[in-house]
Amino acid sequence: MKYELDEGAAKRLGLVVLSTDETLEPDIRSVLGGRDIGLYHSRIFSDPNVTPDGLRKMADLMTQSAGLLPGDLDAVGYGCTSASVLIGPGVVTERVQSVQGPVPVTNPISAVVAGIQALGAQRIGMVTPYSAAVVAPMRAFLEARGI
Repeated sequence: MKYELDEGAAKRLGLVVLSTDETLEPDIRSVLGGRDIGLYHSRIFSDPNVTPDGLRKMADLMTQSAGLLPGDLDAVGYGCTSASVLIGPGVVTERVQSVQGPVPVTNPISAVVAGIQALGAQRIGMVTPYSAAVVAPMRAFLEARGI
């Protein structure tokens, strides 16, 4: 039997997914379906009881979780909007890049801001399943960016 080795996927993406999340992986595969993209996941512990302190604790686990992803990635995403706010997008990027090198890093809140700015929107409605203690920093984050 003859065979040929290919070069692998054209793009290689990493994704840090919360240990409590059961939807992001199937959803992202649906969005990326049919594209020449390799998608690699790592999990990060997330307390099922969502509190600001619990979300901030993920900062301490970010480097370890990102380090479990394969190397030579084209970009890495972190899949938690509220923790991205509480930890800070810059810290998320710094922790991921400390083990993945100078790869582009994204997170949901940065994507939200970019999308809203691209649309030119200034007022939005925000619906979340979280307590006021978790939502307040997200609202302040957006307001600080003119939204």
